Amino acid sequence: MDIEEAVKKSLGPQNLVDFCETGYGWVSRVKESFMLGPRYLISFNYPTRVDEFEYIIQFTRDANRDLLHDFYRSTNGMRILSDHFVVPGVRFLTPELDGLDFFNIPIGIDMMSGMEYPRKAPISGAVIGSSFRTVDGTTRHLTDILADDGRIVCGFFHEDASVLETFSDFQTWIAVRIDGAKSEYAALLRSKMN
Repeated sequence: MDIEEAVKKSLGPQNLVDFCETGYGWVSRVKESFMLGPRYLISFNYPTRVDEFEYIIQFTRDANRDLLHDFYRSTNGMRILSDHFVVPGVRFLTPELDGLDFFNIPIGIDMMSGMEYPRKAPISGAVIGSSFRTVDGTTRHLTDILADDGRIVCGFFHEDASVLETFSDFQTWIAVRIDGAKSEYAALLRSKMN
């Protein structure tokens, strides 16, 4: 499973400008104006240097643990286009953090799959993705949950239990989520120009 390659392919060259390796992953695409929020619009985190699955496992609920383990051995989370698509990871702070490393501190899996688990989720699993999507002029929180059978089940589970879509593999799910993030970010930029 090459998650990093799927991310880069889905982002395309226009989103890999300003590419910089950090000690914990990479960042790309400097924000046009970074008065608020991070300077880089995209950050991808390499897997943690030690296997953190013993920590992650407490937030898995009924997720397929083998697939989840493989996934987190490929990445420790990512943030795409100003958090229009987020994959949580193991949050860390170490004395070695320096310079651009600060952009690779992930949103904690303990928040998404622990304290803020979607109250109307129809399944019990690990929250592996979060996005915000505009539907009929309203911004809604889209949640992606890895189920016990290996499917990624997606919906607006903070509001209702309806399943919007499912995916059977990580690469397709990532491509669809990144395409959605690109559309949402482009719409945001257009709205700021008006």
